[in-house]
Amino acid sequence: MIRRTAFCCAFVAGLLVPTAKAEVNPDSHGRVHSFEEIVSKIETANPDLQSARLEVDAQAALVEQAAMLPNPEVGVSLEGFGGSTDGADSSEGTVEVAQRIELGGKRSARVELERERLASRSLQASLERQRVLKEAMLRYATVIKLQREVEVLDSFIRHTAEALASVRRKVEVGGALAVQATPFEVQLATSKLERQQALVAIEQAKAALASLWQGASTEIGELVSLKVKSSSLLEQHFVIESSPAYVEAATQLAIAEKVSGLERALAVSDVTIIGGYRRLEETDDNALIAGISVPLPVFNRNQGKREAAALEQQATALRVRSQRTQIENEVRRLREGLRLVAEEQKVLAKELLPIAERSFKQTHEGYQLGRLSYLELDASHEALLELERRLVRVEYELLEAAVELSVLYGLDLEKMVSTDD
Repeated sequence: MIRRTAFCCAFVAGLLVPTAKAEVNPDSHGRVHSFEEIVSKIETANPDLQSARLEVDAQAALVEQAAMLPNPEVGVSLEGFGGSTDGADSSEGTVEVAQRIELGGKRSARVELERERLASRSLQASLERQRVLKEAMLRYATVIKLQREVEVLDSFIRHTAEALASVRRKVEVGGALAVQATPFEVQLATSKLERQQALVAIEQAKAALASLWQGASTEIGELVSLKVKSSSLLEQHFVIESSPAYVEAATQLAIAEKVSGLERALAVSDVTIIGGYRRLEETDDNALIAGISVPLPVFNRNQGKREAAALEQQATALRVRSQRTQIENEVRRLREGLRLVAEEQKVLAKELLPIAERSFKQTHEGYQLGRLSYLELDASHEALLELERRLVRVEYELLEAAVELSVLYGLDLEKMVSTDD
């Protein structure tokens, strides 16, 4: 319980106390280029985050309200007077004040419940921030992936143009048939079309990213690539009690416990103390009055709500146990997936892609020397393109897996990646 409370307090502090934000340094056209700049814009203008902060403030007001005492009641009555003005001479006037005294710890139970709800609301606001930043990072990564695809296509178009030029030179001197140039001409035209489609997709992805701060795609320039610190993430020891998803579930259990305590307190009858003054006009006397009022718990002892709260507490405890198991299983799945994707990315970048690049270069040289056919050149060229595209996809999958795992760990997403300057 102490650990959970401390964790919630840390979230509250992180939410309500202004944190140092990355300075936004747009280019001469006012566009941003880094994830830090994107986060700064989101923190300032994202409506979901603004709404979450207001909900925390609203719950804080309820904590203050829960501590309020019942208001006293003032009553005035006039008795024993007739319809004429002389009837007032025999009237009796009473002024009394009644104050309800809450018993059974109702006030403290209310305050504890609202404080627990404040901790839960603050945690939910922090989880909302994590959700928004997670979405921002994935949308950012989508733009990066599309930018990389354009780079791959540019390289492929350049290599295709070089290969096509080589074939045409051989055709001119009678060393090859004109039909051998057709595959490369088709590749060149297709690649240029794919490049145009990728550029359109980039603008659409930028618009989706800018929508997180109600901005426009024109506010985003060419984004800086991100490197995932997968090794440090895999070395991180997972503590379930530090996982925001588990802490949020545990907070719901704490709320259920406080609700149960409040319902038990409400079963205790309150006492109302009455005091006042009475004026007897007929005898010209004054009198003080005092009284006490206590409801008799004959029928309603709040038994239904007490039972419902106790059962809800048990149900919440079972949900927390289920949530714990699900989180632990999800962490194991994501860790294994991250490890496999990181290994694939390493093999592609360090081994397969360099081999494919050397193979294409050697095949191109062999074709120019007449030792290899255009079919072998075309196959080598296609293999290089496929590996480059596969690497782009794997790098996106690596970041996606790292983001998902970081969220479950409760880690700062901004610290799990580094910019690729």
